[in-house]
Amino acid sequence: MTVRPAGLMLERPTDRRRWRWWALGLTVVILAALVLARINAQASAAVNYLDGMRRSAEGLVTASSTFSGLDQNLVDLDRIEFETATTAVLEALAEGSEAVDEPPETSSLIGAASLLRLALATWESGVATFREGLLGLADQAESGEEQIYAGLQLVSAGDEIYAEVLKELDREDVPDPVTSMPALSFQSSTRTPVAAARIFASAASADNSLFVLRADLAVSQVSSQPVWVTDPDGDLVIAAVESIVIDVVVANLGNTQAPAQMLFLNMAPAEGEEIAQTIEVPPLEAGGETTVSFPALAVAPGFSYNLSVALQLISPDGNADNDGVAVSFFVNEPTG
Repeated sequence: MTVRPAGLMLERPTDRRRWRWWALGLTVVILAALVLARINAQASAAVNYLDGMRRSAEGLVTASSTFSGLDQNLVDLDRIEFETATTAVLEALAEGSEAVDEPPETSSLIGAASLLRLALATWESGVATFREGLLGLADQAESGEEQIYAGLQLVSAGDEIYAEVLKELDREDVPDPVTSMPALSFQSSTRTPVAAARIFASAASADNSLFVLRADLAVSQVSSQPVWVTDPDGDLVIAAVESIVIDVVVANLGNTQAPAQMLFLNMAPAEGEEIAQTIEVPPLEAGGETTVSFPALAVAPGFSYNLSVALQLISPDGNADNDGVAVSFFVNEPTG
């Protein structure tokens, strides 16, 4: 017979088994909670990434509309407007690429995300190639139609890749986005890349092309010191003086810098000899203007004068019709 030491209590087998089941159950609960938390985290990450993809695409709605409509506005579209529009498109594409730069954590989104990044890169390359080809053709008057066509082909390819993005997001294993992705198309809806390339090439290489770098100096205003005024009959009249100063505002309405040019003045009285003066207009940046003043001109009260100011024509000039101004004025006789 086995004798147990006094005071020693042995755990019964039933108690040990009960504790094992409790420990096992607790472990299962913890593991289930961890798995559920991971699933929820993945689902949340997937939804957040889908939202980033949607925001990336929505940021391109205006850009795609702008680019696809360029061929519809060629009659009025000039170089500055074209550069502004295409720069905005390229910036929107760059911002869209940043939004999906990092790959998704959810494996079911890897395909769609990769296709979206490829579509963005293809569009960006296409727009840049197209822009370079068109401006190169306008500046150098050399064949650039092939580069324009290559750019439009890339743009069209980007549209096709984006269509595959939408198909990829329709798969059953891809989480449903909170808001659907927008439809995007950068390619003209009315012309094929070949037809559009020919139209753009013709517009860029035409003699009167608005894409060509041209200065456009214009005489935008002529005034006098003392100031002439308009009388009730619509004629310009100056107070009784013996000399006047003519101020001329010259503006560069073109899209490139204009070199220094000569401005010619001729003033002929009704009777007497014609007066001629010349002054240099400094170089003007595109959109700039300056005021030049001719030396004092002798006049006589009671006489009418025909005044003309004209710029030396530069080639090419955006508009030869605004290079000069002609006016007539009368110098009043003294009163009293």
